[in-house]
Amino acid sequence: MSVTDKLKETKDKLKDKLKGQRDKMSASAHEHAEKAGGLFHKAKDAVRTEAQHETSESNRITEDMKEEAQHETSESKRIGKDIKEKVEGSHEAEPSSPSSK
Repeated sequence: MSVTDKLKETKDKLKDKLKGQRDKMSASAHEHAEKAGGLFHKAKDAVRTEAQHETSESNRITEDMKEEAQHETSESKRIGKDIKEKVEGSHEAEPSSPSSK
């Protein structure tokens, strides 16, 4: 085998070795990209779930506050009605004025 043939054979071996390393690196980079994409989607889903929970909780609190306000309003109306009835009842119970005697 001539020196030229040996050089060509060595060159081909090195070329194949470099191609194999390049393919391994490419596969590794692709795998890491897929993992990163998966983590991104998991994080996005977690954020969406947390936002939905917070929205539901805010809606529940708002509904509770609305119910409490309605209760307070009804209670205020009831108290106002009671006071009005007492005031009107006390006016009716007063004796007639002396001019009517």
